Amino acid sequence: MRTSTQSHHAERISALVAAIEARLDDPPTVRELAEHAAMSPFHFHRVYRALTGETVQETVRRLRIARAVSLLRDEGASVTDVAFAVGYESSQAFAKAFRALTGKTASQAKTDGLDALADKLARPAAVEPACVEVTLVSVEPFKVAAITRAGPPDKLAHGYRALLDRAIALGFGDSLRGVHGVPSDDLYEVPLDVRRYDCCMDFGDHADSMADDEIRVLEIGGGLYASARHVGRYEDIDAVYAGLYAAVVKNGGFEFRDAPIFTTYVDTPNDAPPDRRRVDLHIPLVPLREDTAP
Repeated sequence: MRTSTQSHHAERISALVAAIEARLDDPPTVRELAEHAAMSPFHFHRVYRALTGETVQETVRRLRIARAVSLLRDEGASVTDVAFAVGYESSQAFAKAFRALTGKTASQAKTDGLDALADKLARPAAVEPACVEVTLVSVEPFKVAAITRAGPPDKLAHGYRALLDRAIALGFGDSLRGVHGVPSDDLYEVPLDVRRYDCCMDFGDHADSMADDEIRVLEIGGGLYASARHVGRYEDIDAVYAGLYAAVVKNGGFEFRDAPIFTTYVDTPNDAPPDRRRVDLHIPLVPLREDTAP
């Protein structure tokens, strides 16, 4: 089952890479690709990177430069003509992308020889995901009070503070059962400083009382999850999630359920130093149907 499940995901991703290559002048969006893969856009991009080692935009850039290398073999081809042929709106944008990916200008590449460069661009650079220990857990659904903020996890204290202040004002601040977080935006498309994040706190039966113009009630859990514990700094959480996605694909037997991932902060910043804080990561799963295995 492990091999067939991994192959199931890999075959879908391979077909999507081919679709990207066929439309380099007008690449499909992440949402379009996710629809073709029958996955939610949120999970799709993370699975895509787990299998390819690169984001969709990085695939587009690599395939464009690979095609440019092929076109540069024509002695009569100018760099400007090649830039427009592979989808860049200016030779300056092409030159910047070419150097960023190859470390050379297009002219230098022609002089040095294009064969080795073509081989390098034929596949993504190898990326080793974080090694994580995966646990399958069943999570009963529970309600949380949530408030949306933007920025990295270690900069969201004001969101959690607003939730706690609201609970204290309502008289049940000491009923806190858990602290959680639910990312809203694409990890690889939205810059970290503006990436939206739902700061969540579990006050048990008091959740509905927390709602106001800014605070809303969410239901988290309900079903099977792949879980992993991270002990360390908050800024490393994204890398651990990437490792967890990769491990689920590798181990096989499951698909990613169309529900949000969520993070549980076992330790608060007051409980432990930054490099010893415990965080539990959860990715929703559903068993892979037999009729979807290759």
